[in-house]
Amino acid sequence: TKAFPVIPLHLADRDRDVVDANKHDCPRLAVIQQQAVQSPEFQEFDGSQESQQIRRYMWDRMEMSNASRNNVLDCLMCTICTDRQLHDAINDYDGTSDNWFSRVAEYDIQTYTLLMKYNQSQFAKLALGPLWWEIMQNINQCVEGAPDGEDESQTNVAAPKLALFSGHDTTIMPLLASIGPQLWNNTAWAPYASMMLIEVHELIDGQSDAEFYKSKFAFRLIYNGKILTQLVEGCHANSELCDIAHLKAKVDPIATRNTNCFVPAMNTDSQGLESVLSMSTTAGRVVFVIFVMLSGISGSLVTYLILRRFFYKSKGSRKVVQNGADNGLELMESDFQDEPLPYNTNGH
Repeated sequence: TKAFPVIPLHLADRDRDVVDANKHDCPRLAVIQQQAVQSPEFQEFDGSQESQQIRRYMWDRMEMSNASRNNVLDCLMCTICTDRQLHDAINDYDGTSDNWFSRVAEYDIQTYTLLMKYNQSQFAKLALGPLWWEIMQNINQCVEGAPDGEDESQTNVAAPKLALFSGHDTTIMPLLASIGPQLWNNTAWAPYASMMLIEVHELIDGQSDAEFYKSKFAFRLIYNGKILTQLVEGCHANSELCDIAHLKAKVDPIATRNTNCFVPAMNTDSQGLESVLSMSTTAGRVVFVIFVMLSGISGSLVTYLILRRFFYKSKGSRKVVQNGADNGLELMESDFQDEPLPYNTNGH
């Protein structure tokens, strides 16, 4: 009987996973997120009339707090795609963009994509660097013969014919964005069962057209059946294939397991940074105002108690006057006793 092929399967713990942005494993991602939120592009989007209307609607009509809005798109899509009942305030999807369902979904999409593409996709490149390293290990074995520049005769690792990586929508989008700014726009989201393919082709007559192919290997990039190769910088607009050197020029500098995740000590708490970021939202401002009011009330109460104690202490003291003369003797009422004075009242 014919033996079945052996397929290696690699898994990872959730807190060490590399198929999505992991701010707990790489705190510098939270710093980049903070910088992206403060950027002029994000501030313009976040401060627009449309964004403000959507946030107010989500707060007032959908009863969504700031924390629950972080996964609103997942909630919307999982509900509508499984034919379950949507919240009444958002159960108006009609296949167009002129409804609250679509407006809320697009708002959440742009909140993510603006972060992902900030500063030449800095967030995407850092977040997916370890995954790109895994992918490029397979590609480099094919085009270079051995990983990491090792002597091919010293390695038994053969280049796989097929390498399959299973991830999330938030895996595919930053992968494409990290290759170039034209590969993902600000309003698109990866649908269910999306697929990104990187094909590696050996060019038998690769030296025949040195203008386009400097090496004997080319790649083709496909996303959900659409060829995107021509959108990669350096690739010809009218060709489905492109020299592998252009892909490596984009990916090799960011493909590493040892990502630069170091941040100053004050910024290592990514949750703390997210708390600071949340203050820029409506819910954050409400919490801040309540905090200030409570602080003011507490301070006033403490001040009142101190003054009250001082007032009663002053009221409870009196001076002893002899023959109309103030001798400067002051007795507290609690210390005063009705006993004979050590001198007579005639002054003798």
